[in-house]
Amino acid sequence: MCHIPSLKAYPRIVFGSCAGFATQDEIREESDSNVMWIHMRLEHAEKPFHLFILGGDVVYADPIFVKLKEERKARGIDETDTTGLLEEARAKYFELYISRWRQPEQAYMLSRVPSFMMWDDHDIFDGWGSLRKITPFMKEMYKAARENFNLFQLRGLRQNAAVQHG
Repeated sequence: MCHIPSLKAYPRIVFGSCAGFATQDEIREESDSNVMWIHMRLEHAEKPFHLFILGGDVVYADPIFVKLKEERKARGIDETDTTGLLEEARAKYFELYISRWRQPEQAYMLSRVPSFMMWDDHDIFDGWGSLRKITPFMKEMYKAARENFNLFQLRGLRQNAAVQHG
C-alpha cells in the first residue's frame, strides 16, 4: 500500500545507497545483507515513507563481469570475441535484479514506496565511468547493464520514451 502525505504534512523521504554498505568486504562480512532493508521496513511500518530515493549501487553487479570473463575463457572464447556476449550479459543482469528484488525485505519496500533510482559503476561493474580504456567486452557489458537498468530501475520508461521520440 502506497502512502500519500496529506496537504498539511511534510513528505517522508528515505534515501538508500550501496545496499547500506560502503564496500564489497562489508557485504561479505555481514551475515544478513538485508540489514538496511529490514531497518527501513520497520521504520515504514511505524511511520510510512512517501518516497524512496536510491542513490546508486542498487544492485552489485561486479561479479557478473568477472564471472562472464571466466566462463567464456573456460569455453575457449577470446576476450576480443564478443559474439553472443550481449545476450549472455543481459541474462546475467536480469537474473541479478530478479534474485535481489524478490527477497522479501527488498520486495516489501519496492512494492510499497514509490522510488526514484539512479545508477553508478557497481550497477554495471566496478570502475565504469572512470576507466581510461574501454574494450569491446566492456561496451557489451555496459549495453546489457543499461538495458536492465532501464527495465528495472526506470521501469522501461527510458526505452519507451526513445521509441516514441525517435
